[in-house]
Amino acid sequence: MGIHSVREWYHLPDCLAGLLGGMTSVALTKFSLRLEAQETEFICRKISGAPHAVVSGDGKHADIELKDLQFGQKIEVLVEMEYERVPRAESPDTQHAGGESDEQESTSNESHAPVGIHQQVAKTSKFANENLTGTATASENLMRMSNDGLEDDIPVLEVDCTYQDPAANRSVARLSHPILLTIATASQSSTNSHKAPWADLEVAQRRYELVSSESITRALLLVSRQKWTQAQRVLQETTKILSAVISNTVDLVSKGTGTRAAIKREAQAHVLLDSLRAIIEDIDVLIEGMEEEQQTFERDHRNFGAQQALILRTQRSWTARTRTEALYITEGSKEALLKR
Repeated sequence: MGIHSVREWYHLPDCLAGLLGGMTSVALTKFSLRLEAQETEFICRKISGAPHAVVSGDGKHADIELKDLQFGQKIEVLVEMEYERVPRAESPDTQHAGGESDEQESTSNESHAPVGIHQQVAKTSKFANENLTGTATASENLMRMSNDGLEDDIPVLEVDCTYQDPAANRSVARLSHPILLTIATASQSSTNSHKAPWADLEVAQRRYELVSSESITRALLLVSRQKWTQAQRVLQETTKILSAVISNTVDLVSKGTGTRAAIKREAQAHVLLDSLRAIIEDIDVLIEGMEEEQQTFERDHRNFGAQQALILRTQRSWTARTRTEALYITEGSKEALLKR
């Protein structure tokens, strides 16, 4: 269930209540995800934020183990995908195809497309040749359609899962209908209107949580090796990075335009700011502990740092003593500790 340090005796009831509430609010056990990218041109490179993840050598499938899930819990896993177009193998027929028509060239391109995509490409090419008049070729017609605002969804990977339901006492080996994740390709007109697209703040928040967790863990490892100066430097550099992100995010919020998208982004920015400020407070506590006596740090701050790093990595807490714990407290513990 994790590490839970108690610095004062009066914190013990809340900690014990949180532990018991966490054990009795389990919704699913042995939950794992199966990612497949066999029929797409994408490959999986890295998975972050999961307790355990294994990626195949070719990057076409990956297994993610999330273990136990509580009611109302949300776990954000970052999957880094890479687009890799398969090069066409040249043959004697393609080497002497310079004088052939655009229709034969389009057919050659479709033969190397992923399964399920070449039919859509053929249908779009036929539509372009039949409905757009003039002397333009098929490729020029497709480019004109893209400029007119045509959008499409490209399949990236397929997601399946396995789990055990302790309440029903049954196991699920796979879903009857696995979920297909896609990305939307915007038209050139929309991409030109947003020359510098903003990064998704929810993804950025998860990245900074994982970076902070790794920094705290690295600092505690350096402390165990009696490298106090290097540990302080790691935490101080992390604080500088988070402070710079906070400053840039505040400037971003102040430049809101009042549109629906800007209002949504402003709400995400406030959540990001609260999370980063809570992380900085935890790091400041560790830095102050390192500046004091070493015996005091080993007794009070070491377990505290390990606990905060675990909370940031798993996005789960059963107590609310710090701002970080309050942000990721489970629903059952929130009702018992914060609403009484």
